[in-house]
Amino acid sequence: MPTSSLARTLAQVAGAAALALSLAACAPTPFPGVTTGTTPATGAPTATPSDEGTFVPIPTPTPTEVRGADEMRMPAACEQAYSAQKLAELQGIGPLNDPGITLLSSRLAPALELIEGGAPTLRCTWGAPGQPGLSTNITTLDPEQVVTMRWTLLEQGFGCEDAAGGTICSIQSQTVDFDGNLVTQGEIHYLRGDGWIATAWINVDPAGYTEDIAATLWA
Repeated sequence: MPTSSLARTLAQVAGAAALALSLAACAPTPFPGVTTGTTPATGAPTATPSDEGTFVPIPTPTPTEVRGADEMRMPAACEQAYSAQKLAELQGIGPLNDPGITLLSSRLAPALELIEGGAPTLRCTWGAPGQPGLSTNITTLDPEQVVTMRWTLLEQGFGCEDAAGGTICSIQSQTVDFDGNLVTQGEIHYLRGDGWIATAWINVDPAGYTEDIAATLWA
């Protein structure tokens, strides 16, 4: 090949090589973390199966009970302590809460200490002074006081039995007054949960009296 032809060929090859290098220099540089081929970049995040179908239930709030099954509902007035039928029956004994009635609901000193010691209580009396009548205290006690009252009644000779969902303890006696009249008197106590119903009566003991109060206040 003539010297001039060889020189032109070498010049063409050199020019092509220079053009190739120039184009390579102008190629865009990928952003970090992005690959440009069909092969995924090493370390690239991969999709993981979702937890579709997994159900996590939300607990349903349980309503707060106002009071437990053995918690007494303290009446705001004596009329609320009895059923309508018993209330009508009691009016035959005498007036409700006559201010002249001084009969206490118990003659036991520990019982009176509880009633007069600040425990929430409601006093209800039936009858007139000097006539047959009864006196009741409806009282809320704490657990220790309930235990104390139970033992006191047993120690004082009261007969106790399970009844009306709680414990009923009663005692009665007969005496003769100054005029020679026979007087029958007694006490009946009912204990359940935090409630205590104490009743003293003279010459009148209405059937189902305490049971009616219990059924009303623990309804």
